[in-house]
Amino acid sequence: MKTIWYNHLTDEEEILDFKRRVLGAIDILRRLDIMTRDKVTNISTTRISTRTYDNASWPYLHAHLNGKEEAYLEILSILNLNITEE
Repeated sequence: MKTIWYNHLTDEEEILDFKRRVLGAIDILRRLDIMTRDKVTNISTTRISTRTYDNASWPYLHAHLNGKEEAYLEILSILNLNITEE
């Protein structure tokens, strides 16, 4: 689990309790992971669609999509609870 999950805590017991609560919600976090991956897939589909280029401001749209994708990928990184601590 990445330390970002509990870096607001200082007491070791609070950290362990918080980790248990996060892991206790693993089903919800997995669902959030799936929904976020779907968002990334939709962005990729939109980005490669030839209809996107019909939009006169398509470079701005692509920049916007890139930013959204980056944010979703960061969330996915945080949701990966199997990663060792940073």
